[in-house]
Amino acid sequence: MQLVLRAEKRDVEGSQTQETAVVSQGSRAMRRQYLPPDLDNLKGCAHTAFLERDHPKAITLYKELIRRAPYHVPAYSRLARIYHEKGELHQAAALYAILGFLQPSNIDHWNNCGLISMEIGQLGQALRCFRMAIRRSPNDRGLHFHLGEAYIKLRDPAKVSTLFND
Repeated sequence: MQLVLRAEKRDVEGSQTQETAVVSQGSRAMRRQYLPPDLDNLKGCAHTAFLERDHPKAITLYKELIRRAPYHVPAYSRLARIYHEKGELHQAAALYAILGFLQPSNIDHWNNCGLISMEIGQLGQALRCFRMAIRRSPNDRGLHFHLGEAYIKLRDPAKVSTLFND
């Protein structure tokens, strides 16, 4: 199935022209990047509320944006940052986990999810997040350090020693 996008433009002489682009609707890049004009406006309002630190309004708008465009990564990211700033760490960790699955190669999402999960005592989730990040970036010693911290909190010194003896 294909999606046809049309945009009207005015050329130098003032006459109207219409541009048409055909995009495969099943394309993951299409679902993630393209926002229709009404959602683009919603994104702008949400971002303005975010910048003005109007958290309740920004949360409402970003939730609506996520509901209507579930693959729009920046909405999840900003909503997670708002929840983190407000101290609502369970919601922030859940959103960072979703971000990790939406962009698996981005280790920052996994690392943030792991750090927040450790902070709220969800050590199992923290271990999974750090392992996912290490799988994507095996040479990042900071990730190994965070994984070691999680094992120390679990009181598993044998696993800590294997991390740093490799």
